[in-house]
Amino acid sequence: MTPEIVDLFSGAAGGWSLGMHRAGYRTIAACEIDPWRRATYQRNNPEVRLYDDVRTVTAKQLVADLGRLSDAIVGSPPCQDASAANSQGKGVEGDQTKLVFEAIRIVSECRPRWCAFENSPFLRTRGYDRIADGLEEIGYACWPFVVAASDLGAPHGRKRVWIIASDVGQTEPVGWPAPGGRQRWAQEATADDGVAAREQVGRAGLSWANDWDQWQGGIARHLRVDDGLSPTTSRECISAYGDAILPQISEAAGRAILAVEAARRFIADLTPRLPQVTSAESENG
Repeated sequence: MTPEIVDLFSGAAGGWSLGMHRAGYRTIAACEIDPWRRATYQRNNPEVRLYDDVRTVTAKQLVADLGRLSDAIVGSPPCQDASAANSQGKGVEGDQTKLVFEAIRIVSECRPRWCAFENSPFLRTRGYDRIADGLEEIGYACWPFVVAASDLGAPHGRKRVWIIASDVGQTEPVGWPAPGGRQRWAQEATADDGVAAREQVGRAGLSWANDWDQWQGGIARHLRVDDGLSPTTSRECISAYGDAILPQISEAAGRAILAVEAARRFIADLTPRLPQVTSAESENG
């Protein structure tokens, strides 16, 4: 069965959906408040149920509309209040970026096995701990990675923080940090976190997506701005490119999650066939 996602804050280009589709997922619902972005996303993904306000999305509504909940929830909450371009930004206290807590609410209601979010790396000092605490309070272990587009060979930098979280009650991935037992991002990241990010990405199984040329132009093809849209939308097109995520990275994240799931299933299938050692046998060596 194909695993499914809900894509929050999808934007026009749907970079999360595109990358996760390439990894092997299917998007069953998405949410985007901007009418132009929502219309463009819908044109590229006509089979996806679309919502217009993350604050009104609930597990009850998703079940009523779709008949089921997804395996994962992903998204890119607004980054305006955490962006380097906003020197006075309030981070997760700001009017826009605080919507990340609506995403956490939806995760809490839906209880997907996995969730993943993307945002400005300046979130490190503008509220990441509150996000991690919020996920841990509902039983999710989370891990942040700072990965730049250039880490995958792109001609531009664009560092972003990628937060991947697992419901430990459902997944129990070996080696994943337990809720309450994580290291603070500020303790493990450095000012020059690109090298550390590449090392973390490699350990998480994400480094396979190192061939930029293989996927170049993917997001441009997906965002069909020249397909029946008015020339007056050029400013919106530029803005949509600005808030689009790199699908090569979201694809790598999706593949890493599926790899962990495959390992978990293998261990679960293997365990009943392993010889059972009694406590007496263990004491006798």
